[in-house]
Amino acid sequence: MLLLPMLVSSAVFINMSLAIPQTYLIRTRWLRLLAGAGKWVLSVVLPLLLFAEVNDQANKRAEKITKEALAPVITYIDQEISKNGHPPAVIMNEVNKVKRLMNVSYLTGDKHYMLYTSIASWEIEGAKIFYTDLDKTWRIENTITIESGSTDNAKIFQKAAEGLTRRFYWVDYRSGQWESKIFETDFKEPS
Repeated sequence: MLLLPMLVSSAVFINMSLAIPQTYLIRTRWLRLLAGAGKWVLSVVLPLLLFAEVNDQANKRAEKITKEALAPVITYIDQEISKNGHPPAVIMNEVNKVKRLMNVSYLTGDKHYMLYTSIASWEIEGAKIFYTDLDKTWRIENTITIESGSTDNAKIFQKAAEGLTRRFYWVDYRSGQWESKIFETDFKEPS
């Protein structure tokens, strides 16, 4: 929704920028009509291309911020696995050090773990950036796609989350402090 005013204003700007030359510089009627049709096509297409590029850049920036913010948490978890043979059940002390995120989900079991956070997306449902220690890779996927398991990343997410317990960490907006709550995994089993 935040990009909608940008989309509309850029469409109006493009339309009006092309209307002036169309009106005053083109003399023949057919060329003016052709320029008018082109003006309306460009008024729709260029803002959509701009919108898609801005969304892509925002996702890349969100992924970079998430990787940087959670790198120390991943290092801590990996060190605990090296010492104890399994991931820690609680990572509150490490999450308290995270400054640039507002929520983190930590899925853990006896063998492996997964971290993810939600980000905004041009789809209403948003997206998730997730990291699994099965292949030590970050991925981004739409929330609805994850639930349906219709893409490779969604299948990887579902497989990694299968049988794990989820602890949700979030920053309380009143106190500014991290809090947590434990859930059973809320993802559908892969079909």
